Amino acid sequence: MVQSNKSPFSDVMIVTDFDGTLRGSNATVPDNNISSIKRFTELGGTFIVASGRAGFVLDVAEPRVKEMVNAPCIYSNGSYFYDYKSGKRSHEKFVSEEIVRDIMYTTREINSEAGIRIVRGDEYLTPDENEEIKRQI
Repeated sequence: MVQSNKSPFSDVMIVTDFDGTLRGSNATVPDNNISSIKRFTELGGTFIVASGRAGFVLDVAEPRVKEMVNAPCIYSNGSYFYDYKSGKRSHEKFVSEEIVRDIMYTTREINSEAGIRIVRGDEYLTPDENEEIKRQI
């Protein structure tokens, strides 16, 4: 009988959202999920987070993310990858500042009460911090 040195999850990648998926409604990642993720990665699986949040914001919300993942994560609604091992971003693609301004001002014209927040790399762009924006940040 030929034995394989292949790990049971070496061909498996789990990509999870953060808010409401990895982090539940009580704003925490359950310890049993963290231990399951650790076991999965120890057995060769790849685990990453894909989030609309910027990486620096996600790190504040859940500092243990960097210990859970073992490949670059996808942040800011897919505008870049972040590798916790190297501490570097890659594959960055951002909307131009001109388009961002147009989106913010057009949205404000349509609804003056709208909370407008655009994530661009490691920054949030907002014309003002109304109550909706304060609630989100």
